[in-house]
Amino acid sequence: MFYLPIALLFSTLILITFKVFGKLKISLMPAVVVNYMTAGVLGFLSVPDNFQFQGIFDYSWFPFSVLTGFTLIFVFLLYGTSAQKVGVALTTVTSKMSVIIPVLLGFLIIGDRMNLLKIIGIIMALLAFYFTFRKEKGYSFDRRNIVFPLLLFIGSGSNDSVMKYAEHYFIGNDLVAYLATAFSVSMIFGVIILLTLIFLGKQKLEWRGIVGGLLLGAFNWYSTIFFIHGLREMDVSLFIPVFNAALVTIAALVGFLIFREKLRPINWMGIAMAVLAISLMALS
Repeated sequence: MFYLPIALLFSTLILITFKVFGKLKISLMPAVVVNYMTAGVLGFLSVPDNFQFQGIFDYSWFPFSVLTGFTLIFVFLLYGTSAQKVGVALTTVTSKMSVIIPVLLGFLIIGDRMNLLKIIGIIMALLAFYFTFRKEKGYSFDRRNIVFPLLLFIGSGSNDSVMKYAEHYFIGNDLVAYLATAFSVSMIFGVIILLTLIFLGKQKLEWRGIVGGLLLGAFNWYSTIFFIHGLREMDVSLFIPVFNAALVTIAALVGFLIFREKLRPINWMGIAMAVLAISLMALS
């Protein structure tokens, strides 16, 4: 359980950083690209001396690393689009509900153990996601835009699944190189998108976004490396639901305590359910 709280700490710092971005009106796209560049650099600086860079394309995990890098930025862009089209609350619920995909991967392919407490805990965690982000008037949006949260559900769940599958079967001792490569691939896609937006006059570079991206990249690197270490330590069907339930609880409390966001009784009920779900899954 050592890696879980460390991963949660850095993931919480990422949430706070994004909140500050919103308060300061920092443009996200440049910050995100710098974030991936920073994470990639930190990764390659941490690669063991005996790693063979010239043969990186021949490693069995390389295609999975490229896929992870693509899905990282794809999911981020989807999250932003979905938040605009259907709202932040429903988008957040959808992204968290995607834990069901890696959970099924754990049960059906990797051979995770299944028991009643774990199943009840997972179901309760899914309900907790809904109630924690439940809006006062419910979710209202153009039904034609439902495709965006659906794609986010698939993309977010698939990303966690790809990382676990690669870690379980291919990565071995090359975890740092795998993640560094993935973040570098995200950076390449991000740079292409950013330059296109700048060329079209829809985006500008600001020093605040660059500085914010450097900070975000450091948090992102350490959050992800400890997240993967946690996947190695625990069943994927246990670690990811516990991680997401805990992160949702922390995010709601951070919003309430630091950013003075209001929580309704139903949101508090969701937080209580998340805590209970974590307890049940831990007991399992």
